[in-house]
Amino acid sequence: MTEIWPFQGQGCSEGHLHFEPTSGMLEVIDPESGTPARPGQAGTLVATPLPPYREVTILLRYDTQDVVRQIEGPLTCNLRNLQATSPLLGKLRFACRHDDGWTFARDVLEALEGAEEVPLPARYGFWTVPGGVAVEAVARRNAVPRVRRAIETRLEERGVPVRELNLVEHRGELQRPLPLRCDLKESAFGVSSDSGGDFSSALDEATGREDL
Repeated sequence: MTEIWPFQGQGCSEGHLHFEPTSGMLEVIDPESGTPARPGQAGTLVATPLPPYREVTILLRYDTQDVVRQIEGPLTCNLRNLQATSPLLGKLRFACRHDDGWTFARDVLEALEGAEEVPLPARYGFWTVPGGVAVEAVARRNAVPRVRRAIETRLEERGVPVRELNLVEHRGELQRPLPLRCDLKESAFGVSSDSGGDFSSALDEATGREDL
């Protein structure tokens, strides 16, 4: 969103995400309690942009729903003088809450994309089940027991409490696939093949423009 663009967000030598403090106030809020997240705890980024100097406007807090973790301990990186969080862990609406805590999209995605048996970009989904999460993914040679064990090991190494694993051959077989950015399509100016009109007429109609 354009309102929080001035906060920037840049990576450092130690993999933190740093923000420009003069542009506003940035908070990490526990999604369950609504209070500031403690060091090591996950929360959503809430940004309050400040107006330009000598100008007055309403202050708005934007809950981005992007999940990060608060940094534990003092910073020693090259950008240690700037406010920092962990890298983005994914949108809160895609996260799973279970008995052992939270599982975020980044945990599952990086585990799968680190496995040679999973073609890129990884097509996957996950959801809460008793004791942890169920994971589904498109994988090569998905019927081979060795492939299944390798993917399970990757998930466990990333701290994903996988209780069910369903590997399929095609992404159309996934039950609850997560959307990927590469799937986004702009259809606002699409022209029907049987409309019979030219492109300029379709554009005029889409934008509400009329010739004077």
